[in-house]
Amino acid sequence: SLAATSSGCVPAFGNIGVETTMMPTQGSILAGARVSPSTGPTNIEALEIACGRTFALSMHYYAWADSAFSNAQKFAQTQPIIDDAASNRIPVVSWNATNLTDILSGTNNSAITNAALAMAAFQGPILLRWAWEMNLLGTNSKQWAYFGYPTNGSNPSSAQVAAAQTNFVVAWRQIRKIFDANGAANVIWMWNPGAGNDSAPGQSAGGYTDGFYPGDTFVDWIGIDAYNRQNDTFADTYTVGPSYGYTNMAAHAKPLLIGETGAYFTNEAHQITFFDAATGSLQTNFPQLLGFMYFDANGNDDWSLTVAGVTNGLTEFSNLVNTAYLNATVPRFLNYAQFHAFSARVHVAPAAMTFQGGVIGIGASVDNLYSNLPSGKIDFYSDTNY
Repeated sequence: SLAATSSGCVPAFGNIGVETTMMPTQGSILAGARVSPSTGPTNIEALEIACGRTFALSMHYYAWADSAFSNAQKFAQTQPIIDDAASNRIPVVSWNATNLTDILSGTNNSAITNAALAMAAFQGPILLRWAWEMNLLGTNSKQWAYFGYPTNGSNPSSAQVAAAQTNFVVAWRQIRKIFDANGAANVIWMWNPGAGNDSAPGQSAGGYTDGFYPGDTFVDWIGIDAYNRQNDTFADTYTVGPSYGYTNMAAHAKPLLIGETGAYFTNEAHQITFFDAATGSLQTNFPQLLGFMYFDANGNDDWSLTVAGVTNGLTEFSNLVNTAYLNATVPRFLNYAQFHAFSARVHVAPAAMTFQGGVIGIGASVDNLYSNLPSGKIDFYSDTNY
């Protein structure tokens, strides 16, 4: 469908029917990073300078009721997001979970609406991974209480596990519906478990993780967080080592992305070997992966590329992200603030329509907005110079 509107105000990118997928050009994948302010390069721009390139993806972390979502404009006006837009990076928003019962009861609808409006106001795509690593509940500061699991140290019953999985799916769908109702069509929904677990707490049987899958209709991309903690090969980090890994992800037939990954900083040879092997392994062993993000920070362990001026695998990482395969780009974000008010005739073949004054916004729904494969032609004509 193709629609044209005229207005005197600047429309939000999320309100113009943007297709909720982002696909790199064939034969290449998207590269990105999370850079901790407490480690070597103090921000992603510094890492880009060190690598001699701009990344396509930039990771950010937000609390459930984060102040960045307190009003519709604040998120897009925070400095990291301004920097992403200026450098044409897609923000990857890791949004923390909260108690599922509060979401299901509607208690948190206002907080969800605030977040939806805040992200809708950003004039570009956002990759959102709500409640990432949900299958690792009880680790990485994720609380069992969110899912209604016991808080006294005992393992949940089978019934409690089943209820948690059902409630998670319903909560995810409810959140997405609220986003859709508030014009956040620019948000791309990525379901992102962790690789370290596929069994319910206290149980050995696999299949736990997929119980949290919200369904194909409500998921656009699938991510995985997998870290090389035991000097495994690069490929084994996402296949042999994980309890839930690449094969499980690929079974959903969705675009796939490495959301977080890292190799020990404290083992220089380990980082160097990891990145050297990645160059060929990504393309050969993981054909469905369309993005790769490195966690350049000190988390549960130190995965930093540089600490206090000392580099480990930074050179090899730079070599990796400068290969043609990891240099996929995305189209420039539509920035309506750059459009000056003018009288214009917009020709949409085969019909012509005339709009007087204001900002002209064109919304087009296509099979894949980011495939760089045009599905039609839009011509703009101006009666005045501007």
